[in-house]
Amino acid sequence: MFFQSKLIAFTMSASLFLQNNGDSSRLEIKGARVTLGRHPDCEVCLKSNTVSRYHARITVS
Repeated sequence: MFFQSKLIAFTMSASLFLQNNGDSSRLEIKGARVTLGRHPDCEVCLKSNTVSRYHARITVS
């Protein structure tokens, strides 16, 4: 007796939800990490004096 089986691929995803003065946006994290800060090299650039140049790093594992 044989049984049919299906291969189901599961993918993990992570999202970052940003809010600013009532506006909100969703950013899908595609890599293993994302950096937030004021510096232009950051994946998420935040223009605020209360945020440091390299403010935070989110790592997905």
